[in-house]
Amino acid sequence: MRFIPQGLFVNVVCSLFLCNCFIFRCVRIEKKNMQFFTITKISSIFILKIKLYKVNMRVKFFFSMLLITMLLGCGDSDSRMVLQPGVSKKLAQERAGLIGNLSYDIRFNIPKGCNEKVDGYEIITFDFKRDLGQVVLDFTGDASSIKNVMCNEKEIAYELINEHIVISSKYLKKRGNRIAIKFLAGDQALNRKDDLMYTLLVPDRARTVFPCFDQPDLKAYFKLELDLPKGWTAISNASIADSVTTSGSRTTFKFQQSDLISTYLFSFTAGKFSKAQKEIDGKKYAVLYRENDAKKVAQNLDSIFYMVDYSVRWMERYTGILYPFQKYDLAIIPFFQFSGMEHPGSVFYVDSKMFLAESATQPEKIARAELIAHETAHLWFGDLVTMPWFDDVWMKEVFAGFFADKIVKELFPSVNSDLQFLIAHAPKAYSEDRTKGTNPIKQRLENLNLAGTMYGNIIYHKAPIVIRSLEKLMGQYAFQNALREYLRTYSLGNASWGDLVKIFDKHARFSVKDWSKSWVESAGMPIYAYDVYYKDSVGCGIVLRQKLPSEIRLPYLQLIEFTKLVHHKGTSQSALLGKKGGKEQVLIFPKCRRNNDCFIPNSNGFGYGYFELDSLKCASIVRHYQNLKNPVHRASCIVTLYENMLNGNFDGKSMLALLVRVVEYEKNELLISMSLDYLLSANLYFISKDDAATREMVECSLWNAYSHTNDNKLKIQYLRTIAKVMHSEKSARKMHEIWSHEVVSDNRWIGEMDLQNFAFELCIRMPEESSSILNVTRKSIKNIDNLRRFNFISQAVDPKKIVRDKLFESLLHLENRKQEAWVADALKLLNHPLRNDESEEYLAKGLSILPEIQQTGDIFFPKNWLSSLLYGHTSADDYAIVCGYISKEGKSISPSLLSKVYQCSDLLKRSTSIASKK
Repeated sequence: MRFIPQGLFVNVVCSLFLCNCFIFRCVRIEKKNMQFFTITKISSIFILKIKLYKVNMRVKFFFSMLLITMLLGCGDSDSRMVLQPGVSKKLAQERAGLIGNLSYDIRFNIPKGCNEKVDGYEIITFDFKRDLGQVVLDFTGDASSIKNVMCNEKEIAYELINEHIVISSKYLKKRGNRIAIKFLAGDQALNRKDDLMYTLLVPDRARTVFPCFDQPDLKAYFKLELDLPKGWTAISNASIADSVTTSGSRTTFKFQQSDLISTYLFSFTAGKFSKAQKEIDGKKYAVLYRENDAKKVAQNLDSIFYMVDYSVRWMERYTGILYPFQKYDLAIIPFFQFSGMEHPGSVFYVDSKMFLAESATQPEKIARAELIAHETAHLWFGDLVTMPWFDDVWMKEVFAGFFADKIVKELFPSVNSDLQFLIAHAPKAYSEDRTKGTNPIKQRLENLNLAGTMYGNIIYHKAPIVIRSLEKLMGQYAFQNALREYLRTYSLGNASWGDLVKIFDKHARFSVKDWSKSWVESAGMPIYAYDVYYKDSVGCGIVLRQKLPSEIRLPYLQLIEFTKLVHHKGTSQSALLGKKGGKEQVLIFPKCRRNNDCFIPNSNGFGYGYFELDSLKCASIVRHYQNLKNPVHRASCIVTLYENMLNGNFDGKSMLALLVRVVEYEKNELLISMSLDYLLSANLYFISKDDAATREMVECSLWNAYSHTNDNKLKIQYLRTIAKVMHSEKSARKMHEIWSHEVVSDNRWIGEMDLQNFAFELCIRMPEESSSILNVTRKSIKNIDNLRRFNFISQAVDPKKIVRDKLFESLLHLENRKQEAWVADALKLLNHPLRNDESEEYLAKGLSILPEIQQTGDIFFPKNWLSSLLYGHTSADDYAIVCGYISKEGKSISPSLLSKVYQCSDLLKRSTSIASKK
């Protein structure tokens, strides 16, 4: 062994230690960030380590300092870029400052068979504003999915890491970079059948199809080319160019360049469609559809075109901005996962809400108009101006919903718009906001792979109520002017809620920023309680108090109306709570009579919160209900009483008795529809299975209402409810008689989908006749898409449990969940209330794959899966299974996904809690 002087030995050891630290640090960073170092670089460090002791002391000191600097530098890199699966907020923020002038030129080759792979080729063009060592693209495909990568005309090396393609900046220049990639497109968001396919890329699914910068604030121009089977047609965001050519068995569609849009708004659909076009006062519209019932098409198309055009022109007038995109084409798609999707130039709609039956109810007609208006409003709020990150996705949804309500008000002038607004939003908003799984309207989001969990009734239904309240407080003209300024300022760009709040504050006489802290940025809702006191000289007064959730510091600012009812006459007054921190308000009513007055909180339905009643107040409202002349007052009472029932302040039987009375004697179709929904819920969750008398009373009342009206729009609503609640053989036979006549009739008044759903319900109640029922129904179906659905779902009502078990087990595998709407319907029937005991075993397994459902399904599927899985389960044992999941596996899933479990199990929790106290 060669002797080394002690001082030199110490320095060499220190140097070796620093080298090893550096190498270890780099390897750790490599594993965490996947920023690989070449073998050459690491080898040179080893050589340095071996020879370091030969140099003089100053050089050794210099190298030691250099290594320390390198070590610290590695730490900086570590904090700067962490490549996680999905698209992290940190990555998105960094890229937003790097990438500019972005465009995609994409070509897809769509084979005829839906199981064959889709070849893709793209050229991504962009400027590289500043050099951080690499550029990161998003793509979920594996290494075999990427055939070739070229950058600026040269084939290059790249890394595929955690759903990202990492390219060194040494291949890039400041302006005009061109990255060309040959790839196999992922199927997850292509929604393919043998004769139909469509993209659905919201919120972060573009990266499952093609490599891209998949974040909303990197808007780009798209130029698309599709090579399709002959006989197919297609639409995309831009118009079809002139160069459409046909050769052999293939057709090539070349599209013009799109407008500037986010990746989640890029879209196309292709397949065997029929096409209709219409020009209305200079504006051209086109629709693709697959409905083959000529009569149904003729009954609906003109109305669809009219409502689209009306919505476009209404938005132009309100915003002061003409329609901001090249065209308005729409595709009406069978069993589309959403009601609609607002892709500019190619808006998608679900067929069941567009092509209505001849007997369509008023709520169904209003829902269609609201859907069209909602998607059209998105073209300004969401498409023209887009949120920079999906934590503000609620902004585009709230304004689309808010303006849809305004448009529907004009499209249906004879409908009470306040009643429609209340019924459309309040019950659904409370269904989530009352639960342990409630969330703020504006939520936090660290990764786009969880963006789907942002969606729900809070943003779709609570948010419009809240924004309507803001408009009321600001004044409609100040509110409108603020929104016009917002659209002008950020046109074709991105803006956050904070950006809009600053503009609102310029136009409001109060702090919208403070208002937002309670209403938008905090979870839950206010609780209101009130006491009545009498003074002979004054009359009577109401002391209204606002209770706040513990985490809320600022009171909720809103107007609350109270109505005092004496006999048939009502007197109303409003209280503004929350102003200057006030949590209490006194309202004075003249000429009061003790024990004769009925006070209705939130009588106009404008307020939002839980209005707490005691048993005497509940009884007073029920006693005076028939004296309420204003339908909005009646609707508000039903909502308030139902919420108090859920909180144990009002008996379930009493609630059901009131609803039955409303259904039998109410004349307003919207109120009947809402009451039937509440009746279904109360009957399922809050009436004992052994209470045969109450169930018989419900069935008899519904049949009585059915037989006493000649209005088919009401009849079909009663039949839909009877089909779900019927327990008696008598009801089943009566339903079978109606169904068997209509299913073979050439002049039906009941729609095809209703007949299918009635058949499923009858199969469960009449298992010995299920085979005949299904065969007759199958022969009556003329539409191929409807037949596919029917054949899939019919397995769920098979009388043999082994068949149903096999279907359920198949749904646990991704390849069998492609048709999510069908899956949800089938799962709901598998967990039917009449088969509760046999389906209890499905609960634990269905809950266990919830993270996979969220990762692989579209944005609404996790909640739809949960709602269908838990449907029909009302026992304490069922709730114990849910609680077991929450306490174990629930700890390891994302909080936003866990909140869906709380939301969907809320009625089960409340019913078991109330039952345990009896």
